[in-house]
Amino acid sequence: PVSLLNVTANEATAPAAADDFTAPAIKQQCKATVSAAECHKITRTLHSTQKDDLSDEVTVELKAKDLNGSAVASTNGLFRVEYDLNALTLASVQLHTTYAVWEQKEGKLTLVYASAEALAADTVIATLHFTCGYGTSTNVTIRTTEQDDRDGLELCETVRVALKAPLECPSKHLVDVNPELWYHEAVDFVVLNKLMIGVDAAHFQPQAQMTRAQFVQAMYNLAGTPTNVVNPFCDISADYWGYDAILWPFSEGVVNGCGRCFDPEGAVTRQQIVTILYRFFHATPVSGDHLSDYSDSDEIMAYAKAAMNWAVANGIVEGYDGGTLRPNAPATRAEIATLLMRVLEN
Repeated sequence: PVSLLNVTANEATAPAAADDFTAPAIKQQCKATVSAAECHKITRTLHSTQKDDLSDEVTVELKAKDLNGSAVASTNGLFRVEYDLNALTLASVQLHTTYAVWEQKEGKLTLVYASAEALAADTVIATLHFTCGYGTSTNVTIRTTEQDDRDGLELCETVRVALKAPLECPSKHLVDVNPELWYHEAVDFVVLNKLMIGVDAAHFQPQAQMTRAQFVQAMYNLAGTPTNVVNPFCDISADYWGYDAILWPFSEGVVNGCGRCFDPEGAVTRQQIVTILYRFFHATPVSGDHLSDYSDSDEIMAYAKAAMNWAVANGIVEGYDGGTLRPNAPATRAEIATLLMRVLEN
């Protein structure tokens, strides 16, 4: 189970600006309990690392043809289509004639059609819609094994379809990010969207604890680095690397200090992180008690109860083995990357 997130060092010495993203600005949707209109100001379009979200659709048309590959009129026939399951996924079959049936299994599709009247030459009998995978190109083989009551035909057509170029790993330059571990996709997400950029040019430190300053820097980046106000904190000077990132969420009521101080290098806990997200997205309380099943739910502070209840109800925070939430535990950078991805992609 994943807990939360954490950061060390100067997490955002080069915070992302809104113009780093070319797509139109949007309000990020946040789950059913938060309407898009109520979300905090997010002026950046976030990009997904999910390959399915980025893949193209390709279509293949089935037509009656003669042995030379030329379109002909036809009243009935049978097609056998073969394709590579590693490259293409059959999404749907669109039939353009009244009498047609098809079945598909393990990369092979069989389609039979018939018509009361001859279908004109070049008529599209069916359109196959494929979701395209990653690579260079692949073949779709179309065999006509029966046409106009003639079987044993040897008509075979190969359709070459282009695939998407492989998605380059956004975190490949970070030598301490293991692509085989559970956090890899989440680290890709925060790096791709410049929410967290690493502690230096080559290290992310996924298992290091995140400080209060580093977490608010990630939220500040998400908000598009807005203009700040007067500094109320005794322990934050204008030359501190996270100066702007700390003042902005305080002015918005998203975070509070510790008395007159902010304690920027202090560890940020699970319940503090969830509370910041809850306030950031102007989430509304969820009905029902989703915390009492956890043995340490009494450790949740009063200020964080509504936020933790919301996070657990929506699957944003998961418990640990043994039925605990560990609300006071610090979170690692890998955990926080995972949490941000969960919230923003849902």
